[in-house]
This record gives sequence, structure tokens and C-alpha cells, in this order.
Amino acid sequence: NPLRYHSILTNSRTFALLALSWLVALTAAGVLAGITDRLPYCQPIIKYSFCDYAALVRAACVDPEPYFMFTTILAMWLLGGHFPLILATYVKIIYTVARLTNTAGRKQMLSTCLSHAIVVFCFYFPKLILVLLT
Repeated sequence: NPLRYHSILTNSRTFALLALSWLVALTAAGVLAGITDRLPYCQPIIKYSFCDYAALVRAACVDPEPYFMFTTILAMWLLGGHFPLILATYVKIIYTVARLTNTAGRKQMLSTCLSHAIVVFCFYFPKLILVLLT
């Protein structure tokens, strides 16, 4: 029910979701920083102009594959947690739209949902490809 939006998404729930998002992001960044901090490095010079996780792992004197596999698993877990929830929401919306009898309302809702679905696809698809290819 759209009229219950403000009673469901209160300021305290919004703050809790925001705090949870920051906690997950900081934890993931902290874990990756901790991993790179413990790696043995052969020389103190990094060939790259930026110090991201991949560059630091490649500069270490270890086989980088297990470390890249860990980041792939972490990224898939983080992305995989959101994407099914979004898909379930769209399935529920499509089910609700299919039950509408008003054709104009149905077109309006499908138009809105299609634009949102395109944005979600444009956000998640490149991230998924990036995670799987690197």
C-alpha cells in the first residue's frame, strides 16, 4: 500500500539502513586492507600509479589467484545480497500490475518500472561483468 510508505520507512529505519550500509562497506574495505597489509612484498616500489587492491596483490611475492578469488567471492556475496531482493520486488510489482483492470494505469506503472529496471540493469550488469572478468 503506497499510502503506508511514511509509516513503514521511518527516520529511524532509514538511519538503521544507512548505518548498516556503512558498516558493510567499511568492513569489506577493512578486510581487504588487512589482507594487503599482511602480504609479503619483494620490493618497496609499486609499478602502478594508484594503490588499489589488485595492484597491491600483484606487487606482492605471492600467487595472486587465491586473493583474487576471495575478492570475487566477496563481491558476489555483496552484489548477490541485493540483486535477488530487487528482482523479488519487481516480480511482486509485475504481479500487481497484471491484476490491474485500468489500461492507462497499467501502462503508467509499466513505464515507471521499466525505467527503474533499466537503471538497475545498468548498475549491476557492469559490476557483475567486472567481478567475473577480473
